[in-house]
Amino acid sequence: MTVLQRWLPGVDDEPERPLQRPDGAAHGRMHADGSSEALERDPGPPIPVTYAQRGCAQFLREVSGGLGRLAPEHRVAAVSRIGRSWCDPLDAHRVEAIERLPAELGTSPESVAWALDATFESWTHEVLQNWLGEVTHTTNAGLTGHVWAGNVFTAGLPPVAASLLAGVPALIKAPGRLPTFAALFARSVAHHAPELGPCVGAAGWGRHNAAATAALLTADVVFAFGDDASLDALDVVSPSPV
Repeated sequence: MTVLQRWLPGVDDEPERPLQRPDGAAHGRMHADGSSEALERDPGPPIPVTYAQRGCAQFLREVSGGLGRLAPEHRVAAVSRIGRSWCDPLDAHRVEAIERLPAELGTSPESVAWALDATFESWTHEVLQNWLGEVTHTTNAGLTGHVWAGNVFTAGLPPVAASLLAGVPALIKAPGRLPTFAALFARSVAHHAPELGPCVGAAGWGRHNAAATAALLTADVVFAFGDDASLDALDVVSPSPV
């Protein structure tokens, strides 16, 4: 199983699409009769996270209208479904999280399972419906940014859920040494709630990568978790409300 380091719609999915020739024909082998045959190609190394963040942020803004036009009750139902999937012992994302996270977090599989249950069991339809009434501060945004801390790996989820309920895509920065859960969660949204469209991107990088952080801070609203010094430093450099 390949370790999932990031999930960035509009960037990392591009290698799966055929290249376009200048004349508009699909990438592939051309035959004498004019027909073509698609060829597999090596996607090459991943785009560096700094540029990937910029591309994903732009892409999520461009597609955000579809999420915003989806009826609120459909967004509530989709987020509730995502929560239920994370409580399912057989769900592939949960299974991978319990397999991968103990080594990353320095904890036990039982602790990871407990944290997932404690978090996602609260995502009931009634609770999410109440959240929906409290997220009017994000409804005019085109993109929200989320900076996660490393001490409680699920702590940053509520603002992400609130963003989706409000119809606004979310871009997550996980700690550089703890990228797996954020990427798994973003992938679970794509798999379990396809009607929401591409709406969550996630990657991990360290504090030293100021350029990648600056790309995240182009979001209209930023939700951040961390100690006072980290949040104060973020507030200074962010052009958007934190």
